[in-house]
Amino acid sequence: WVVDNSCSMDDEQGYLADDFGTFYTIVDAAGVDYRIATVTTDDEAFVGATPVIGPATPNGAATFATNCTVGTGGSGTERGLMFGYDALVQAYNNTPPNQGFWRQDAGLRVVYVSDEEDQSGSWSTYLSYYRGLKADPDQVVLSAICGTNGYSAQSCSGPGGNADPGNGYVDVANATGGVLGSICDPDWSTVLTNLAWITVSLADTF
Repeated sequence: WVVDNSCSMDDEQGYLADDFGTFYTIVDAAGVDYRIATVTTDDEAFVGATPVIGPATPNGAATFATNCTVGTGGSGTERGLMFGYDALVQAYNNTPPNQGFWRQDAGLRVVYVSDEEDQSGSWSTYLSYYRGLKADPDQVVLSAICGTNGYSAQSCSGPGGNADPGNGYVDVANATGGVLGSICDPDWSTVLTNLAWITVSLADTF
């Protein structure tokens, strides 16, 4: 998970923490050997006292709720695609603090949570980087909770907050068959349910 830690994200981090149990219950019950980690849009290091959450992690949902509450003191130049990729490169190389996460035969699911557009650069270039991490590019599915109408990048305003169009994040999600959810929705249970099912699905069953 790549969570925006800029100054406008306090409420949105709270919604993610509150509703994450919906996602976690499905993934945990599926019996898959999952790994969950969180980074921010301005730092590639996994966050939290327990940075990698797996089936054996006690109170995994509560641990994630703590890890995703990354604060609002981060950079206003949100580079989710870049720092998400950089985090995975460190994990691939088993470099602390991102060690104990990467498995070459596992599917890769990345979820970006931001109320701004991505400012990493060319989204298509980063998409090729992500796909290059796996021998089978279909193992890579990128999703986003951002400024979107569920199909395209679009600004929004609602009880969940305000957001600029999620350019970049929406593009990579559409290109990989990922899930899109509006960050302005105060109830994230539906999008987190969809994210959970796509997380435990095999690439050839989408």
